[in-house]
Amino acid sequence: MEAENQALKQEVQQLKSQNSEKDIEIQQLTNRLSSATSILQNFKNLESTVVGQQENKPRFPKPEKAKPEKRNLFKNLQH
Repeated sequence: MEAENQALKQEVQQLKSQNSEKDIEIQQLTNRLSSATSILQNFKNLESTVVGQQENKPRFPKPEKAKPEKRNLFKNLQH
């Protein structure tokens, strides 16, 4: 009876140890999942920012205005 009790106590200890190892493994996997989720969210935010910037761009960019010194040269040529 005592030997059986001792064997059961030892088995309980082993199961507790395995349970603890599994808890650590679960925590590590949870951390990895959290990191992956964060990276995915950052990517989605970046993607929507890029798409938003593309939608706001005019199809044909406005021509640059002539700089004042170039306008003066043109006026001088006309006189």
